[in-house]
Amino acid sequence: NEVLARALADGLRHLIGGDAAAALRVGRTGLALAGSEGLHAYDGWLRVIAAIASLFSGDRAEARNELQRLETEGPRLRRGDRACIHYLRGWLAALDGEVVSAHREARMALAVAVETGIPWFECLARLALVDLQVIGADRRGGEAQLRDAEALAARLHCPWLDFNTALRAACMARQARSEQAMLEALRTGFRLGREHGFLQATHWRPQDLAELCVVAFEADVEPEFARALVRAG
Repeated sequence: NEVLARALADGLRHLIGGDAAAALRVGRTGLALAGSEGLHAYDGWLRVIAAIASLFSGDRAEARNELQRLETEGPRLRRGDRACIHYLRGWLAALDGEVVSAHREARMALAVAVETGIPWFECLARLALVDLQVIGADRRGGEAQLRDAEALAARLHCPWLDFNTALRAACMARQARSEQAMLEALRTGFRLGREHGFLQATHWRPQDLAELCVVAFEADVEPEFARALVRAG
């Protein structure tokens, strides 16, 4: 259905543009329309948009509700939907401080994405593992996942994935106390964000992004964009 496909595209656009409320509204409107028309091909992705919009808004309870609704689809779930379920479970676990569970779910999301052949989702799953390996101080593991994510983003020619990988590279360099590498990655990421209007990143550790904004202010790296990120939450 063309209307539902447009709703999906609009929801994604609102998400990466930092308007979580609009993304949530579009997702729920699309689901309501799908229910009234009996057209459910996009239900899984619309629920994922609603769940991520809730996470970006800081509403974990509503994100869990959307996840549970997605899980109840059972036999109707496609492999891509299952990858999203593992990803959302992992994200929620990371926010709850359950690192072992988060790591397990991220690994499962990655495996399903690879098996199903969804490279952009594989990239996101690898970036989630970078976030988790920063917590565990697994520098080599994090660097390996980051290299693979960067290669996928380059192959897909996707500026939003480039934006996300650059921010993770800045986090990794910050952990390694490599100031020059950190600032270079931060400049690249924030420049992409400013040029394309990206105001949300899929950080499983939002405090990392907040700390990068502090660094940007102190080093005068795209300070206006850093302020816009802070305002977007």
